[in-house]
Amino acid sequence: MKKVLQIILTCVLSCAMIMMAPVKTSAKSRKATLISNASTYRDDDHVYVGVGGTVTVNGDGDEGETTVYSTDSQNITVKTSGDQAIVTGVNAGEATLTEGYYTDTTTNLVENPNYLNSSALALNYSSLTLNVNETASLKANKNVTLTSSNDQVASVDGLGNLTATGYGTAVITAKNDSESMNINVQVGEEVSSNEIDVTISQPVVADSVLRAIPIDYLIDDLPVTGVSSDSLAKAYVYSDDQSVVYYPDGEIKYTKKTNTTLHIYIDGLHFTTPITITKPGFTSLRKTVMKKGQSTTFKCTKTATTPVVTPHASSKLSFVNNKIKAKKTGKIDVNINVDDTSINREYWCVSKKKYKVIRSAFKYYDQKLHYSQKRRTAKRYVDCSSYVWRLYKNVGIKLGSKYYPPTAASEAKWLSHRKRLSSPTKTRIKSLQPGDLLFYSSKKNGRYKNITHVEIYISSGVSLGASGPYFKNAGGCVAEGTAVNSTLVAIGRVC
Repeated sequence: MKKVLQIILTCVLSCAMIMMAPVKTSAKSRKATLISNASTYRDDDHVYVGVGGTVTVNGDGDEGETTVYSTDSQNITVKTSGDQAIVTGVNAGEATLTEGYYTDTTTNLVENPNYLNSSALALNYSSLTLNVNETASLKANKNVTLTSSNDQVASVDGLGNLTATGYGTAVITAKNDSESMNINVQVGEEVSSNEIDVTISQPVVADSVLRAIPIDYLIDDLPVTGVSSDSLAKAYVYSDDQSVVYYPDGEIKYTKKTNTTLHIYIDGLHFTTPITITKPGFTSLRKTVMKKGQSTTFKCTKTATTPVVTPHASSKLSFVNNKIKAKKTGKIDVNINVDDTSINREYWCVSKKKYKVIRSAFKYYDQKLHYSQKRRTAKRYVDCSSYVWRLYKNVGIKLGSKYYPPTAASEAKWLSHRKRLSSPTKTRIKSLQPGDLLFYSSKKNGRYKNITHVEIYISSGVSLGASGPYFKNAGGCVAEGTAVNSTLVAIGRVC
């Protein structure tokens, strides 16, 4: 008996755990929800629908009321489905969607008793007030054809049999070769109404997309025109290989080299367009920082189209036949137009001290060091602040401490006391030089400027820094990264 009770208890507990377990939403289900959200509005929204597209508007009628949607515009068609409006765009422009809330009412058939004695065309009723599914029989004093302006409210056949099919208002027209007349049919009572603004767009999507990633990624405009900023904010965008990230301000982030299909759900329409993203191969980053008298060769490979190279005028470095020679301290910018993308590459001539710092940065990169905060002073280990501290210690500069590497926040504070730290303004970012230190804050930590990380600027928007992940086939814990991002809080120039 005891064993049986144990078995029963086990079964009960198992069932309880299954019932309490969180329900996991599949990626397919999440995608379906996001697609639906891109074309679903509330009745207090401004509604956007493309020509040929369909969106849904959700009403919020009270219990006992029935919602009916209608429009007088030729730019949209409207169908009521429960408390929802199914709106389809027909012509580009503006429209008004009317949301009416109805209840049943008192039936009232207003007769026209003298219709048979009238010389003009007449019907046996002058107006009708009905409830849904109620009927009436229309008769005319002459041979006529009867039609309804809205069969979803009231329908009529050739024998004059009228049926109230839904809430709202319809006009019945009686017509022959020489005359016509109308009567109104009201089905139910409208207790309140709401007008909804609708914009009908005509989106245009690029036939294809070709772009090149300059560093880690490329941020570009979504390849769609003819839509509003509100539509861009509501759109859902993805690629078959999940290589793109979409931002609701209308920008798209390409994260890797790929050939895939881009899907765009906007204004009730679904567009697909092929995208090709390349990642050009340039001159090795370490060869873009030189000292006086050195030279390097400009390279741009692995592209889909032929690069158009335009070096900017510079008296500091020369650019002749793809050879770049360092003559004086300074830089030369080289603009490359390739794969429908404009990319800038920097080539620098720096002082011997800065050159040694940059060479050391790549020396540690080649050693494939491991990341550790506890062992940050050991031979094969670094963290972000000890990495940059060692680089400057090699040229005789104590970055906050002569014997022990301080935290990134302390390094920034040390630079600030020497008036060598500044905010990351557009002007300051534009003047970045090899060897500058970049300080980032990813969270509040109570330290100076809440700084959590530091890296060293190399060239062409790229920095080197030590962080947690270990890249066996690259620089170990020292990795290249995009120098400027939203977490950058300060820039320091050590020398």
